[in-house]
Amino acid sequence: YGKAVVSTQSTGARGCFCPEGEYLQDGVCVGAAECRCLYEGQFYETGDTVVEEGACRKCECGMAGEMTCKDMSCPPLNCTGESIESSDPERCCPFCTEDWIRAVGETNVTVAYGQGVTFSVEILTKGVKRRDRSWSRDGEAVKGASRDRLTLKLSDLKASDSGVYTFTASLGDISTMSVEFTLNVLVPAKPQFKVSAVESAVNCDPGKKKKTCRLYFDIESLQGQEVNADKGRVCEWIDGEAADCVKAYFVNDRFHKVKGYPGVFVFVYTDEAGRSYTSEGVTVNLIE
Repeated sequence: YGKAVVSTQSTGARGCFCPEGEYLQDGVCVGAAECRCLYEGQFYETGDTVVEEGACRKCECGMAGEMTCKDMSCPPLNCTGESIESSDPERCCPFCTEDWIRAVGETNVTVAYGQGVTFSVEILTKGVKRRDRSWSRDGEAVKGASRDRLTLKLSDLKASDSGVYTFTASLGDISTMSVEFTLNVLVPAKPQFKVSAVESAVNCDPGKKKKTCRLYFDIESLQGQEVNADKGRVCEWIDGEAADCVKAYFVNDRFHKVKGYPGVFVFVYTDEAGRSYTSEGVTVNLIE
């Protein structure tokens, strides 16, 4: 390979230049046939081609690092049988296919109880009217489809919502196609405990707190699990949430705690799996 040489150009500027007909690449002078092309942030060797399906363009790395691009031409189509002329934004030319509906995203989805899910499809051919698109489950129509009926949105899911959801579309009398989505809603494990307040209201005498301001809560083991005396707390019920929780005492199969100021209080028990159980509220009223 040639080396850059010091020369004085006609402008009078001194510098390092490659001999005529060569190009500087990676610090070395190379011939035009060996000069790589830089295109869209990547280097290509002479003769390499890049096909851009979405842009319908084909580019080739030529001499002296020049990338030449030309529009691609599409061959005529002659779809036979159940094949339908279709198109894809990621492909340059139309094509024949029997699968002219495509699911967007996962087709087998598992969600937690009470959550939601969205199923979507793409139609790759033209002429499918909105009235010829539908969503169903086990043969029964379902609600929640978007205006164009390409999306189905389900919310506040329960165990009974599990099943196979089907999108079906028809292209007149020519072709009908369906895509299936499987939904599995996780049902929470059976409750292990049940907690409840012994009284819904307590009249508290500040001078006799231990006798009049003590709140009692019952706990029942539904599955034979042992009650952990360290897992009970009494909390203030503020704006629909348990707050300022303190440990409750477990004596004679009941939890209790003294609260000498007015408010609404709940009992919260947390089992070994980390699941919480909350009682109804107890109102503490002060008396003079």
